[in-house]
Amino acid sequence: MSQVLAISGLLAAGLFAPALPPRIEQWRREIEAVGGGHVVVVEVETSADGREISFPADTAFGNVLRRYFLEEAFVGQFTASHALTINYYGPEGRLHLVLLNLARWGEWGAHREALLGHELGHAWLYVNGFRSPEYAPAAPDGCLAIHAGDIVQHILIRQELKRRGIPFQAYWIQDLERALARLEEEGSRRAQSATPCETAQRLAMWTDVRLGLSREDWEAFGRFDAAMRRTFPDLAGVVEEMVSRLSRIDVGRRTLYRIALDYVTGRLASAAGF
Repeated sequence: MSQVLAISGLLAAGLFAPALPPRIEQWRREIEAVGGGHVVVVEVETSADGREISFPADTAFGNVLRRYFLEEAFVGQFTASHALTINYYGPEGRLHLVLLNLARWGEWGAHREALLGHELGHAWLYVNGFRSPEYAPAAPDGCLAIHAGDIVQHILIRQELKRRGIPFQAYWIQDLERALARLEEEGSRRAQSATPCETAQRLAMWTDVRLGLSREDWEAFGRFDAAMRRTFPDLAGVVEEMVSRLSRIDVGRRTLYRIALDYVTGRLASAAGF
């Protein structure tokens, strides 16, 4: 590792995790009952440069969490996200660690239930046999597992959030509005010198929007799609292909879910240049 990280278990003032919203707490208990493991929500503080990381000293299974934060690639994924969920199985048992990025609280704090619901959705899929590709933080294509898994899993997570009455569109659209503003401001500069991980992330975001939203849901849907086509014209065909294929697959059936996941992983790897 080229980066030296300082990881502490100090419980700073203001970091006490509040009680989970009722619908989230109920879902957490269901996941534990089905999977026989533990769901742990952790609020994590990071410095601006990502070199200092802290979480409550009494965090359950903090030793497992520390191991992940010693991986530079994982830290990079976490600091770029509002939250990440680790599905772990080892000597400590079966764990689902839901990590909330407090450094970006201003972007998600008003939609905590939606963010937690989204992350629990990943754990819920895991315990019900809908596994995402295995994530290897040190691997050059480690981010591929995250983005490929997201494209397929988000279809099922959106369905489950709707079924449980957990609102999520306002949070999602708010995030997309920020992405659209950056896209329109920076234009073609964003397409230059993109890394494979950045390309995979763009493909995942664009495909997600096409599968999960419409002009009726989001008034800027057309602007977003046009901006993506204008800025990343070489990715448009890949997105169209994935949207067409996934729209015709019932990913709620495990066999077809696996077929869809393998297809998306291969398509992203090829298009992003892994």
